[in-house]
Amino acid sequence: MRRLITAATLCGVLIFVTGCISYKQHTAFESDGSGRIVVDTWVDYFNGDEEGGQDAEENAQPEISEELGPAFADLEGVTVEENWTELEGEGEERREHTHLVLSFDKVERLNGHGVFKNQELTFQKKGDEFSFTQVIHNESKEEQEESPEESEELARTLFEGYTFTYAVVMPGRVVDTSGTVGDDGRTVTWEWPLFDLANEEEIIMTATSKKE
Repeated sequence: MRRLITAATLCGVLIFVTGCISYKQHTAFESDGSGRIVVDTWVDYFNGDEEGGQDAEENAQPEISEELGPAFADLEGVTVEENWTELEGEGEERREHTHLVLSFDKVERLNGHGVFKNQELTFQKKGDEFSFTQVIHNESKEEQEESPEESEELARTLFEGYTFTYAVVMPGRVVDTSGTVGDDGRTVTWEWPLFDLANEEEIIMTATSKKE
């Protein structure tokens, strides 16, 4: 049987991953709080069809291409600009790459939907300062029992090479952040190996910028 973890439910069930995933999120804000967010996920592709052999695998089509965009289609102030899935790589390196682009008038409208199901995004303006916060809640971590060292080491090995990367472009110069500021002074990046993120109950990302 073909088993996949979809990006739409990923943040709530990281501990129970059956197919490893890499995730990239890039958010760019305007000074009025509107902006654009780009999400890319790469999920291990498994074709478990025992009948049909190699031809069936080569002709297999992605199964998650319609699972991201519709979650935002009816949200006021949110527009789905792009949403597609394609297969990349060959053999054991084959992955499903899903690409989603959203524009928004307020980033808070995304909270609780799709890939942001267990996340909270906020953007505020006070005077000449702008502040951004994103919180990821890993609900499955609260239910996780202590694992033997052997199991933990196996999980670490399976997750090796898979990362979660977040970037946000702030209006103005960044003056305070929990992430890494880029050379442009406006872009902040956070990155975690999948194993580390899966073992945190909560991840908080913050950035503050000022008008230049």
